[in-house]
Amino acid sequence: MDKISYFIYSLLFTPSASAAEIKTNNSSDSLESLLNGVADYILLFLGALAVLFVIIAGIRLVVSSGNADEAKTAKQNLTYAIIGLIAVLFAKFVLMLIIKAVGEVA
Repeated sequence: MDKISYFIYSLLFTPSASAAEIKTNNSSDSLESLLNGVADYILLFLGALAVLFVIIAGIRLVVSSGNADEAKTAKQNLTYAIIGLIAVLFAKFVLMLIIKAVGEVA
């Protein structure tokens, strides 16, 4: 691996308090709020990971200036990372719909 990859991976696995603040909800300790909080943290992590992969693919695309095979691979990685980011956003939307539907039934 090169130095850029090590730097990016070190940023990914370094804990950051600003990326995910701990939320406390003292008014209701229901299962719904617990699951919603856990899902929010999972989707935050996956969204950050997708953005990181978009950045890495963009860097690889720029660095592969003369090599057509590397540029093609970087474009494919960029496409997959964007699809992953859209999937995370869609999952958040579906989760909100399910929570709203379950909340209305109960």
